[in-house]
Amino acid sequence: MASTNISSDNFAKPFPLAGGFLLEVWQAAGGAVDDTVAITPKFGRYVVAAMSGHSCSNNVGTNGTSTNVTLTLTASAATSVTFQVWLITKN
Repeated sequence: MASTNISSDNFAKPFPLAGGFLLEVWQAAGGAVDDTVAITPKFGRYVVAAMSGHSCSNNVGTNGTSTNVTLTLTASAATSVTFQVWLITKN
């Protein structure tokens, strides 16, 4: 599946959060169960959390040192559908 950083496309910067964290907004294409999309943050160095607008699992570690994230669909979505992914990152 493909992904696009829409926070940078729309605003040329991430959304700042308290504590020095950043919110990056991505858009990913739909697909079948077990399809994956890998995302490397554009602005933050480490991925702290990943949330999705579709049913996905992710591989973000618990120690705050993940430099990318892979999301795996746990429910199918039409390939013509896109959904948002929110990454909380830090430098």
